[in-house]
Amino acid sequence: MATERDLGPVVVQRRGLVRLGEARKLLGIADGDILRMWVEDGRIVMEPADLVPRTERYLRQDEWAAMLQASLDDMRAGRMRSHDTVDGLLADLHAPDAN
Repeated sequence: MATERDLGPVVVQRRGLVRLGEARKLLGIADGDILRMWVEDGRIVMEPADLVPRTERYLRQDEWAAMLQASLDDMRAGRMRSHDTVDGLLADLHAPDAN
C-alpha cells in the first residue's frame, strides 16, 4: 500500500525547474541521481530510476572498482585456483601456504 505525505506546494521556476526539497531526503535522492517521470491520470509522477541498482552502487566507488579490476586481472593472468567441492575450497583456504 502506498504511503502519502504532503510536502506542501512546489513552485515551478524558470525553464521548468522544481525543487524537490524534503522529498529528496525521504527518498534518498542525491545530486546526480536520475529520476523517471511520467504523467498518470493528470498527475506528474516521478521515481528514482535505478540504472545501477542501489545494491550494486558500491561497485561504482573507486576503491571497489579497483579491487574488482585487480580480481579480473588475476583471473586473466591465471593467478587463481578452482575447486570441485566446498571442502576442497575450505581446505585450500586454511592451508599454511594460502595467501
